[in-house]
Amino acid sequence: MHVDNDKVVFVDDKGNRTELKIYFTWKSNTRDKEYVFFYDEMMPEELIAGIIEKDGTISDVEDDDEYDELEEVIKAYEEEHFKKNS
Repeated sequence: MHVDNDKVVFVDDKGNRTELKIYFTWKSNTRDKEYVFFYDEMMPEELIAGIIEKDGTISDVEDDDEYDELEEVIKAYEEEHFKKNS
């Protein structure tokens, strides 16, 4: 997977390309990482988080502490975002 403009692009072993929509990106102040939150338009309720590497590829979040931190980030982002739009 890699970031391409405003989408996350996944290409499987057969060359099939899937584009996923970016919800938002976030740079951690406590870790030297940038995260991307994205989803498949067919399943917008399932948000996926990944780490944007320096070369633009995306790796999986594997650390439980990172997942906990990211859950708090999503919650804060949505509270702020929806408050502005209310």
